[in-house]
Amino acid sequence: MELAFAVPGAPQNPTLMTDAARAERVAGDAAWSPDGARVAFVLGRRNSWRYTGDGDLYVMDADGSHLRQLTRRIGVTSPTWSPDGTQLAFVKDQGTALCVIRSNGSGARVIASERGYYQHPRWSPTDDVIVYQSRVDATENGDATFTIRSDGHDERLLPGFIGAGSYPAWSPDGTKLVFATGVGLAIFDLASERTQQLGECSRPECEGDIFPAWSPDGAQVAFVRQDGGSGQYNVYTLQLSTGHLTQLTPGAEEGFAPTWRP
Repeated sequence: MELAFAVPGAPQNPTLMTDAARAERVAGDAAWSPDGARVAFVLGRRNSWRYTGDGDLYVMDADGSHLRQLTRRIGVTSPTWSPDGTQLAFVKDQGTALCVIRSNGSGARVIASERGYYQHPRWSPTDDVIVYQSRVDATENGDATFTIRSDGHDERLLPGFIGAGSYPAWSPDGTKLVFATGVGLAIFDLASERTQQLGECSRPECEGDIFPAWSPDGAQVAFVRQDGGSGQYNVYTLQLSTGHLTQLTPGAEEGFAPTWRP
């Protein structure tokens, strides 16, 4: 698996940004910096958990230059940038702890580990708040969604319907979350606590929608859909004003975790 980019509405196929396969590695979990000048990603072994979960965190410039390794042998997944671009949050050791590190690789620290399992952190684009999924208690059951500040304080539990496998992502203004529901996508307004369903994923055409990501202008949501029948994972965009769907990766077998460049 490699990092690639595609331009919604453009006719060309996705363009590769990495060449990890040459070294028998996989590159994934990409995250653009808030200014769009850099991209963070995880480089892992081919057989690693969740494709990149036993890998290291890297940052490079948008043109592929100035590649820098930030971590070593701690099993990083799901990097996400702070609003000012000076820090990254991630989970380590296959999700056993939530961490923060400076974007130059210094100052790595654990901000949460008591729950024993953490997944899919996403830093608010406007505030010092990180949303993530974890266990409600020490059992294997009852996953839920929480928010926390980067100093590890002020942890808050979000409503139960944003549960396991919802992969929440922030709106550009930091007031809403888009998340997977199991039958499609939905938007949760944090102030009003109202939820809006976005279309529906139903068999046999669709097996599930995952990894939503809001566009910088707020007009679209990108996500991964497991298509019915073929079982392939393809990246789509959804136009929020019209509900129009566009498939960006026709024929791709491993479309995974899209991220928008600001």
